[in-house]
Amino acid sequence: MIVRMRQIWVLIRKNLELYFKKGPVLVFGVLLPVFMIFAWIIGRTISPIQLFSGILGMAVFFLGTAISPVIFPWETREKNLEMTISCPITLLDLILSVTLSSMIYAVVITSIIYVFLILLLPISGWITIWFILGDFLLAWISSSIGSLISAIPTDITANIMTISSLIKFPLIFISGIFIPLSQLSPTFFYIALCSPITYFVDLLQSACGVGLLGIFNDLIILSIWGIVLFVLGYFLHRHTILKRL
Repeated sequence: MIVRMRQIWVLIRKNLELYFKKGPVLVFGVLLPVFMIFAWIIGRTISPIQLFSGILGMAVFFLGTAISPVIFPWETREKNLEMTISCPITLLDLILSVTLSSMIYAVVITSIIYVFLILLLPISGWITIWFILGDFLLAWISSSIGSLISAIPTDITANIMTISSLIKFPLIFISGIFIPLSQLSPTFFYIALCSPITYFVDLLQSACGVGLLGIFNDLIILSIWGIVLFVLGYFLHRHTILKRL
């Protein structure tokens, strides 16, 4: 078990060191959410709680889906995937290392954003524990979505990032970030429940006293999302991994 954990950690370090500066990661993980946040807040009157939960929701989701979609197609093109698979490591550990790499990337950066928001907005710092739990869960979910998308057996990163964008943007727009759940019609309310970001946003709002679903309901549903997406991604990779070689 210790040897296995060391192998996974080596892969995580390699992924972070190689990919966090790549163009697609910087554009889709950092620059894009920054522009979206500015486009959302400039010229609008938004409550501090909605602003707080919305910025963090977008940041975690975009950052979490920044690295994990890139690794498999990139390493397929560079022929590094064949070398990695030939090593004494299981496919499960390989996917786990990719997912954890993207999750760590998202958690570290969003924790810094959280500190700045707590200092700038009238938000109580006692909700930190709920933010930490939600941050890890949504970062894992986002990374699992990226890993799931990367199961498509292609070595062209642009194709994966295009598909990723087609999935990410609808999830962002239906998640209750821009329009609070309390202001949605019943139809759009149930549509919003189809996005895992909705539960992270509601978790932070519930911690601030204005959420609808409740803290523990949000945590339970986020946990279910995380398990289902990772398992689905693993089985899809099992089906497509040999097509990459």
